[in-house]
Amino acid sequence: MILELFIILAGAACFTAKCLVEGSRNHAEKQYVSQKGFNLDRQRELERMMTSLDPEEKMEFNRLLGRTVKLNDGGYDAILSVRQISLREGWQYYYVPELGSDPKFVKVSGGKWPDWKIPGKYPCMNSVGQDKAIEMNAETDRRASWIDRCPHGHEVDVFPMDFQNEEEYRRAVNIQIAKRQSGG
Repeated sequence: MILELFIILAGAACFTAKCLVEGSRNHAEKQYVSQKGFNLDRQRELERMMTSLDPEEKMEFNRLLGRTVKLNDGGYDAILSVRQISLREGWQYYYVPELGSDPKFVKVSGGKWPDWKIPGKYPCMNSVGQDKAIEMNAETDRRASWIDRCPHGHEVDVFPMDFQNEEEYRRAVNIQIAKRQSGG
């Protein structure tokens, strides 16, 4: 009877200790994530705008991005587009798989950093899409001159990044202007 009581007490103590460790780990994870410069509220707002049923809200997202987002590619462009805006606005994009490739986060969350992820030993995981987002923002900035060179470029929501070359962009702008003038 006394042995059973000790077993029950030991089990309860073990469970309590495990809960305290887990709670402490969760707190440490949240603190680490908050220090990284993520803006989850803005990220959620952009994701909502991007998938909104309101065409004006979607267009506002595209204006911020400088191109039309493609939502039918398995989600890659959605991630890339929000990441592009986060870079422009100066906050860090929150992407869970990247946190798993951050040795400090893995340690804080109670994991062990695998030997194969040691820099120089094997190829490390990079920030998925970070380099592509930087590249896309640079190209968007470069193509902004197309808008300035096009006579009606600032009058319509036609984005240079949606076209292969400046000539295609100009044709699309002219089509939109013609539609507007004909009332369509």
